[in-house]
Amino acid sequence: MKTSTSKEKHGIKWTDWMQPHDLYFVDDLALLSHTYQQMLVKTNNVAASASVYYYYYLNT
Repeated sequence: MKTSTSKEKHGIKWTDWMQPHDLYFVDDLALLSHTYQQMLVKTNNVAASASVYYYYYLNT
């Protein structure tokens, strides 16, 4: 497993299958990104997921 800090034994353990469930702000996703492209992909995924859940919420 990798951690959020390189070469350190502390930090957030992060694996490929983990998802950021407890992030409250999209800015937090940007902090977890290493490149601008990764930041765009993550924020676009959050926006797409939010719109699906919002649509489901409105129609139930």
